[in-house]
Amino acid sequence: MTSELYRQIGQLKVELEWLKKKVPDTSTEEKRAMIDPGQAMIPINRQCELLRLPRSSYYYASERDDSYNLLLMNRIDEQFTKTPFYGVPRMRPG
Repeated sequence: MTSELYRQIGQLKVELEWLKKKVPDTSTEEKRAMIDPGQAMIPINRQCELLRLPRSSYYYASERDDSYNLLLMNRIDEQFTKTPFYGVPRMRPG
């Protein structure tokens, strides 16, 4: 019983030291970068829990190509800069 408690205390100390090195209020991308898959003492699911990062967010890899979306947003911005008096009906595609 006592040895199990000491093991748990040791695990919590390792987790606390690991967490102290991390910045608590960060973006999802920054939190994903903080995960250390090579950390033997703290499994990935526990690291995600400590960072308050859903595991699905850690494993998620976007397959979208955002370059097209960025191109469209730039074209809309250019048009709006040229004609700020256009409303939504004129800015929408035909």
